[in-house]
Amino acid sequence: MLGPGDSERVAELMRETAAAELTPRFRMLAKEDIRLKRPGDFVTVADELSEQRLASGLAKILPGVPVVGEEAAERDPRLIDLIARPGEACWIVDPLDGTANFAAGKDRFAMIVCLVQDRVAVAGWILDVPRQQMAVALRGQGVTLEGTPVSGAHADRPLIGFVGYKFRKEFDRQLPVAKRQQFGRLSTLSCAGAEYLEILSGRADFSLYCRAVRRPALCAGTTDQRRPDRCGLS
Repeated sequence: MLGPGDSERVAELMRETAAAELTPRFRMLAKEDIRLKRPGDFVTVADELSEQRLASGLAKILPGVPVVGEEAAERDPRLIDLIARPGEACWIVDPLDGTANFAAGKDRFAMIVCLVQDRVAVAGWILDVPRQQMAVALRGQGVTLEGTPVSGAHADRPLIGFVGYKFRKEFDRQLPVAKRQQFGRLSTLSCAGAEYLEILSGRADFSLYCRAVRRPALCAGTTDQRRPDRCGLS
């Protein structure tokens, strides 16, 4: 699907987009540049312009492959159906992950791009914009963080992870005491992309979150697959 050099082109497009649309607007947004899609769910002019630039650039890298962007799908939910087409490909784009942080002037936000082929994720890119740190995953080729392969080695310590504020109380209530003792610090960065990079760097082990959407409740999470016996979550 991706040709020689295409992964690098996607990464460069993301860096260029961040430099053009996100960084100049960070802590510079006017009141009218921020709005609520629904309670607690922000969108800014930076989200929208970043998504447009990414969509244009990705169309040049793989002509004819549609882009399912977060903001475009908000306007037209039918775009989501493009992800599940048998035998077909599409890009999935979150132009500004951690919008609430961005809007509040907090430096925890990221950009995420994924390529899906025949309903399977075959490539993914995450850019921590403030720190200019890039992770790339290519199916069958492993994961790199700033060009260095992720080894998967962890220190022998309690699991450190991210649990969203709204989910934390239920997490603590349902987790047996014996299991809770396997965990160390639990926090949240309110930005999945930043949390994933913390996991890849070895500074954290899992991310767990739950979000209610218009469709039936959708929950997702990542755990340390190298030590599943130490997590106890399902």
